[in-house]
Order: sequence, then structure tokens, then C-alpha cells
Amino acid sequence: MYVFGTKTTKRPESPLTWPWIGILVIPVAMFGFWSSTISGRPYGLGITGGWVNIFQSFTTKIPLNWEGAEVLGIVIGAFINAFANKEFKFRIPKKGITYLQVLIGGILMGFGAVFAGGCNIGHFLTGIPQLALSSLVAGLFFILGNWFMSWILYQRG
Repeated sequence: MYVFGTKTTKRPESPLTWPWIGILVIPVAMFGFWSSTISGRPYGLGITGGWVNIFQSFTTKIPLNWEGAEVLGIVIGAFINAFANKEFKFRIPKKGITYLQVLIGGILMGFGAVFAGGCNIGHFLTGIPQLALSSLVAGLFFILGNWFMSWILYQRG
């Protein structure tokens, strides 16, 4: 009842613009590649494999690896940041149809990440800098898919 009855609030503007965030991602991606290589996994940032590892570590005796720890760090770090800034709140879109669209979009993104051999984070921040053909193709279709859905949701008349 709380989740469905709570109104979504407008978030304050961030002092960081997207170009600054892009610049700040560079050392994070470099550190991710370095620390991942040291752990025996010569690849950079990625999310899909981490979720798979977390699921496997809970359902089998496979231990948590670098990728699983990365995903847990992202989730825990986001929670700490939201809690520290008093922004943690269960939110739901005002329109029910938006919730359905987000749910379907999330399922399709999960299918696409598995089908593409990785998520947009892995392809954009690790595969494209290595000029991996699969990441270049996946990145192109990520962008086209985003543009197409933005047009469907916001532009078409």
C-alpha cells in the first residue's frame, strides 16, 4: 500500500553535468579494468555477469567473484548515498501504464543483455574502448533502440 500510495517527488538538479560525469567515469573504468585483471578476470566493468554470479553464489556453492562484488558495491553504494542525502524512498510512477512500460522494458533489457553477450555498461565502458566488434555493434543498437523508444514515448504525435 505504501509503495502504490506514495507520490513520486521531483528530484533536485545535480551539480554535475553529463560531460563531467563522462570525464569522471574514465578513472573509474581504468581502475575497474586494473583491479579486475589483478583478480584473474582480464576485463573491465560489467553488470550482467555480476548478477549471474550473485544468483549462482546464493543457489550453488560458487563463490562471489570480482564481478559479483562490483554489483554488490554499486547497490550498497547507491543505498548509502541515497540514505545519506535523505533521498531514499520507495517510488512508483504516477501513471500505472508507466510502471508497466518500465517493467516490460526491464525484462527486454535483461533479455537483450544476455543476447548481446553483456550489458550496456560492459559494452560501452569496456568493449568499445577495446574496439571489440561485438561491443561496437551492440552499442550501435543500444543507441538506436533508445532513440526509437524515446520517439515512441515522447515525440510521435
